Amino acid sequence: MTFEDLGNLGEIIAAVATVATLAYLGIQIRENTRALRVQSIRDQSTAAHGITSILGSNKQVASVFQRGLGGSNNLDAEEQTQFVSLMSIPVISFQAAFNEYKLGLTSKEMLDTNASVLRLLQTPGGEQYWKDFAFTFTPEFRDYVDNACQKLTN
Repeated sequence: MTFEDLGNLGEIIAAVATVATLAYLGIQIRENTRALRVQSIRDQSTAAHGITSILGSNKQVASVFQRGLGGSNNLDAEEQTQFVSLMSIPVISFQAAFNEYKLGLTSKEMLDTNASVLRLLQTPGGEQYWKDFAFTFTPEFRDYVDNACQKLTN
């Protein structure tokens, strides 16, 4: 076997090793993406559980939220602050789901499970919340919410 033959054999071995490495990396990337998607679903469930737990475990808080949905005229100053905080929980969670969808980490179906937030934003208190605080969210998310709410009213 000549040096040229050994060189060719070395190139073949390097090519096979490169293909094997790329295949392994592809598998690892796929597994990592799957893990990120599972974590995304868990995070969305945790966020939904958070607002449900808060409202379901405290009658006074639930009352503030319910009255707040009817409009800020139904709340004193402290309750208005509490209502804004309560409204922020599902809206922030919805923005996170929207961002995860845009990154390809979650499906359109999972994004749509968070769309009940749009109904909250269509109440008198929700509309006021969105008018006052929409600027705190990304422009792309604001556009998405505005368009989705408009579709729901038509």
